[in-house]
Amino acid sequence: MAAQFGCTVLELREFMEKRSHEACQILQEKYSGVGELCKRLKTSPVEGLSGNAADLAERKAFFGANVIPPKPPKSFLRLVWEALQDVTLIILEIAAIVSLGLSFYHPGGDDNEASNEERKYEWIEGVAILVAVIVVVLVTAFNDWSKERQFRGLQNKIEGDHKISVLRNNEVMPIPVTDIVVGDICLIKYGDLMPTDGVVIQSNDLKIDESALTGESDHIKKGEDTDPMLLSGTHVMEGSGRMVVTAVGVNSQAGIIFTLLGATAEADDDKDKNKDKKETKTDAAEAGAELEEVRTAPDKEKKKEDGGSHKKEQSVLQAKLTKLAIQIGYAGMTIAILTVIILILRFCITTFAVEGKAWDITYLQNFVKYFIIGVTVLVVAVPEGLPLAVTLSLAYAVKKMMFDNNLVRHLDACETMGNATAICSDKTGTLTTNRMTVVQSYIADKHNKETPKFADLPKNAGELIVQCASINSGYTSKVVKGEGDLPMQLGNKTECALLGFVLGLGQSYEAIREVSQQLFDKVWPKLRVLARSQPQDKYTLVKHMIESKVSEAREVIAVTGDGTNDAPALKKADVGFAMGIQGTDVAKEASDIILTDDNFTSIVKAVMWGRNVYDSIAKFLQFQLTVNVVAVVLAFVGACAVNDSPLKAVQMLWVNLIMDTLASLALATEPPTEELLNRKPYGRTKPLISRTMMKNILGHSVYQLLVVFFLLFYGERLLDVDSGRNADIHEGPTQHFTSIFNTFVMMTLFNEINARKIHDQRNIFQGLFSNPIFYCIWLGTFASQVIIVQFGGRAFSTAGLEIDQWIWCLFFGVGGMLWGQVVTSIPTSKLPEAMAYGSEPPAEMDALDENAENGGEQSGGDLKRGQILWIRGLTRLQTQVSASEQTRRPCRLTLV
Repeated sequence: MAAQFGCTVLELREFMEKRSHEACQILQEKYSGVGELCKRLKTSPVEGLSGNAADLAERKAFFGANVIPPKPPKSFLRLVWEALQDVTLIILEIAAIVSLGLSFYHPGGDDNEASNEERKYEWIEGVAILVAVIVVVLVTAFNDWSKERQFRGLQNKIEGDHKISVLRNNEVMPIPVTDIVVGDICLIKYGDLMPTDGVVIQSNDLKIDESALTGESDHIKKGEDTDPMLLSGTHVMEGSGRMVVTAVGVNSQAGIIFTLLGATAEADDDKDKNKDKKETKTDAAEAGAELEEVRTAPDKEKKKEDGGSHKKEQSVLQAKLTKLAIQIGYAGMTIAILTVIILILRFCITTFAVEGKAWDITYLQNFVKYFIIGVTVLVVAVPEGLPLAVTLSLAYAVKKMMFDNNLVRHLDACETMGNATAICSDKTGTLTTNRMTVVQSYIADKHNKETPKFADLPKNAGELIVQCASINSGYTSKVVKGEGDLPMQLGNKTECALLGFVLGLGQSYEAIREVSQQLFDKVWPKLRVLARSQPQDKYTLVKHMIESKVSEAREVIAVTGDGTNDAPALKKADVGFAMGIQGTDVAKEASDIILTDDNFTSIVKAVMWGRNVYDSIAKFLQFQLTVNVVAVVLAFVGACAVNDSPLKAVQMLWVNLIMDTLASLALATEPPTEELLNRKPYGRTKPLISRTMMKNILGHSVYQLLVVFFLLFYGERLLDVDSGRNADIHEGPTQHFTSIFNTFVMMTLFNEINARKIHDQRNIFQGLFSNPIFYCIWLGTFASQVIIVQFGGRAFSTAGLEIDQWIWCLFFGVGGMLWGQVVTSIPTSKLPEAMAYGSEPPAEMDALDENAENGGEQSGGDLKRGQILWIRGLTRLQTQVSASEQTRRPCRLTLV
């Protein structure tokens, strides 16, 4: 077959590695020009391939398909194994296994029939804990697996939408890039992203940006006599042309780099490679690392400003969440250790000092149970569900935004857009057609629906408008008399519209153009339209808006665009929007979100979903912290007061599952509402936990603690049951402690409804039934709780409750919603500012984040291993959540 085509795959790969004049020389000496190369590849530079299915299949079989196989996804078992690496779960598993082993150790000497009967059930708690751990691990692994599958589906959609025009059977047709084969004649134009390697057949002032491969920002002029090589992964910045495809998929330059990156470890182990090949692979790997982003000259300037650091800046939101997780983790560990110490001291003092008993090996079971209680308190305290809540909220928003014609390429853009304070939009091709006129004007506090007379305008205003429109327009832009009624617009259409407005005022723009152009150093904060803007101008505008000190806090900038000239500004912005239909490949590559319908109004939906993501995280945070406070305090006080935790280990694991997984799924899928657009963007210094949220957390925590402590010390009288206080740790479950557990879960469930509102809204039921995921999970959790209480037995340390006891549990649960109305009545404005948490972005989080990314290795001995354990879950969001700085200023629009 090689003889049939006249070229081998290896031969073409080596040929495509040549550059510039060397490539021209080899093309002429070895192939006698590009025409002869086309003959060897059995293709026509004029008509292209025949398009015959058998021929295409043969070419794919010999030269390969234009597909770079992605790394295989992690298997479900691999995700299970990773979920099992959680240190607290490992400790809990070991303790449960020890407890299970001790439950089968029964030394002689105790013939008490009651004790023997109790020992028959001692194994149940250890098994129940192991089962609960397995459930938590499986749920975590399933969530990770479904999340990864969804993200891969999103990536496949993005890649599937990429098409290019080819010449087949003398007809131009757009085909997916994955269908390109060696020998195809591709028609390339300004803005295209090169999908394959090829050789230029025809060049119309073709210039290529090869910075993604070489790091050089200069645009390379391409032609058969200058540099005929076109490489995959590069961008067409100017002109157009045709090329013959010579390498696809893994044989292309981009494919070779990705292959090398996947085999780096093997390359390092190969000691027989010569130095030149090692250097080649090193250069290729370095270039491959740059394929992920669009490199432009402004980007190099940004890199220089950042001191050459490649580490991605940590977002404010993520930094605040990380700091909160660390602090909660430390508090949880402290309380857990104190709980274990108090339980052990009480037992030792009572047993050996007061009762005077001798040591027995069976007492070791008590110590293990106390240890399990302490570890379980730690499990409940650590907010492991926070990363899941953020991930689910983002993933759900991304999926729903696709129905609003917003194709999200970077998850960080979803949350960031909710806090945008300025939107910079490219005009031509985005907002308008290719002809523009001034329809209305607003001059000197007067709204003119038609072009006013110059004499009717204030003198200063009229002269300023005429001068600005005339001077700031390019000299190539003109408005001349046309053949019809409409004047002919030559040059930039925006400039032509403004020049036409000048003519409509009865003034001559040609005479005014002799005036020298004025500086705009102090003008940009008031800027609304930037006409005749070049790529560098747009980039400079966005850069200055971001770095401006005019505002009290940093602006959050969104940019829209469709052309290659918009790419630098799109990449520099916090959120870049590209047009899905008219947008070039370069613009799409530099963007974060693609508007699939090219409709500017779709951005409003993006703003709604972005703000909804932030609020969803806040809702879950408010809910989880309430549960954390109550569960940890209850376990600690119970250990001090009654020598036992009212919430058993398995019960706390169930509560942990409710708040970490089920609640995160329920609260993270709340749909956005129009009222989200009525509030201002959150500021960069906006507290992670606002005063309103803190008021709700403390208010509901107080209510729940009062209820559970009342039931703990006086519940047996109210419920008419035997007291469970000071019972032996080996005794079976009691209705007293079961009622405490059930009441706590009921209050948690009804507080989940309260947590849906975080801005002091009275109607907590508004929109409840618009989210079927929420009420299905809520009802499912409630049903599961009924089953656990009534039929859980020793496995869940529960004793079935009577109807009247259930009514009391429900009464206290519903009472939490009524109490919520009381809490809402407390005016937030009267509360001290100190109640808010996380108003300043923590500077030390950068070091923590870098350490976590390196697998938890200590840097200079400054970071403790414990810190890394608390943020292990959160660091998985590093590439998903990168929320930008926000301000409280209202969103404004700047057209560029």
